[in-house]
Amino acid sequence: MKIAMIRSRNRVVMRHIADSLSERGHDVTLYSVLFRGVDKESYPGEVVMGRFPNWADRKRFGTLLGYGRYLSRLARTVEDVDLVLVRNVFPCGHGGVMLQKLKGMPSVLMLQGENDLFNFDEAHWTVDRLRPIVIRESRKIIAQTSYQRDFLEKEYGVSSVVLPNGVDVERFKPVPKEEAMNELGLDPSSKYVISVGAFLPFKGFDYLIHAFARVLESIPDVRLLLLGDGAQRKKLRKLVEDLKVEDNVLFQGWVPFEKMPQYLSASDVFVHPSTSEGFPNVVLEAMASGLPIIMSNVVGLGDYFEDKRNCFSVPPRDEKSLEEKMLVLLRDDALAGEMRERNLEDVKGFDWSVFAEKLETVLEEVAESSE
Repeated sequence: MKIAMIRSRNRVVMRHIADSLSERGHDVTLYSVLFRGVDKESYPGEVVMGRFPNWADRKRFGTLLGYGRYLSRLARTVEDVDLVLVRNVFPCGHGGVMLQKLKGMPSVLMLQGENDLFNFDEAHWTVDRLRPIVIRESRKIIAQTSYQRDFLEKEYGVSSVVLPNGVDVERFKPVPKEEAMNELGLDPSSKYVISVGAFLPFKGFDYLIHAFARVLESIPDVRLLLLGDGAQRKKLRKLVEDLKVEDNVLFQGWVPFEKMPQYLSASDVFVHPSTSEGFPNVVLEAMASGLPIIMSNVVGLGDYFEDKRNCFSVPPRDEKSLEEKMLVLLRDDALAGEMRERNLEDVKGFDWSVFAEKLETVLEEVAESSE
C-alpha cells in the first residue's frame, strides 16, 4: 500500500510506525506539523506541512492563518495514496478528513490521548469545534484503550478497534546499571527515581515532587530525575526550591531519545503520576528497561497493567500513596526484582513488529473496502 502518515506530536512513535510499515513492504511518506517552542526538529525525510504557534498561547488569529496554510499545503502535496494514517484529532485528523473528502483517500485516525476525546485547560478552542467532525467522518478509528473505545461508542455512536502503542525492545533493554550511571555522571551510591514527560498540569509532576519530598525524610540520599520540559517548568522549579529539595531533584530537560535507555537503566523506580492519559509510550519503555513502575490508575491503563503484579497502581493526585509506594520499592529489592522480571516478560507482546502486523490488517481492510 501507498500510505501518507500525518503527525504533529509523538514524533518518535510515528517514526517507529512508519519504519515498521516500510519494513513490511509498504510505501510510507511521513508528513509533519510542528509547534514552535515544542518541536525542536523534524526527522530526515519528513515533509514539513507547517510550523504553528503552540495552541496554548491563545494567539488565535496567527494560529488560524497558519492552520489554513497547512490545509492548503496538504491538499497540494499529498497525491495518489491508498490511505491516510493520522495521529490525533487536531490538526492531523482534520487534515486527513479533508483529504478524504477532496481526494477520496480514506483517513484512519489513531487516537493519541484523552485530549483527543475532550479538552484540557490548555487546548485551543478550535479543537472542540472540529473534534465531532473528525471522529464521525474518519473512515476508521484506532483507540489505544478500552476506555477510549467505549467513550467513542457512547458519545459519538462510532465503533473503533483497540490497538495500543508498541516499543522498540531492542533499543530499550536493560543496560548494566553501573555502566549507565558512569556514562551519565550519576552518583553510584544513590538510588534514583525517574519520571518522564511534558511539564503540563495533567502530567502530575507537582504531586510527585510533594510526595518525593516526604520520601527524603526517610531516605535522604535518594534522587529524583525529571526528564522533560514545558509550560510548568518555572512553577515546578519554584516548588522544588520552596520544599528545599534542590539537591535531590535533578531537572534534566528534554533528553535525546538515544540517551533514554541509559537514564532508565541507571534508575531504580519509574513513576508516572499523570491525572489523565491515553497509553503513554514511556511506560512501555520503562517496562522494557526492567524498571518497577508506579503509575496513576487513570482510565484505560488497567487494560495492560495489573496492580501489585507488574506495577503499583495509585489514585491520581494521591501524594500519600505515591510516597508509600516509592518507599516500598526503594527498600524492598526482592519485590522490585520480581516486578522487573514480570515487566521484561510482559513487554515482549508490545514489540513494534507485533504492533505493525496488527495495524497492517486494519489498514488493508480499510483500503479494500474503499476500492
